[in-house]
Amino acid sequence: MPAAGRDPGCGARLDRITRRAHTLSQLLEDGISIRAADMPGADDLMMRIYGAMAQKERELISEHTRAALAAAKARGTVLARIMQGFHRHTEQTSLLG
Repeated sequence: MPAAGRDPGCGARLDRITRRAHTLSQLLEDGISIRAADMPGADDLMMRIYGAMAQKERELISEHTRAALAAAKARGTVLARIMQGFHRHTEQTSLLG
């Protein structure tokens, strides 16, 4: 049941609401009712457990990404972010004159 005068916070998936267990727990402690469409029957305890699992998943994704980038760099792969709409030859030509 939502706190007096407050609508429940809703999201499609719990990990899209927050991936920090502390943030989710604080919202619940503040009396904000949180519901995720993928777990409509989850109570506050289940939300906290799934929130902790989402936080761990976020940490693992970050670790795996850093490790993969380091391995690619060690293999000599050039790591760069290409800006959308940026054409290397066109931009270089116009910058050079």
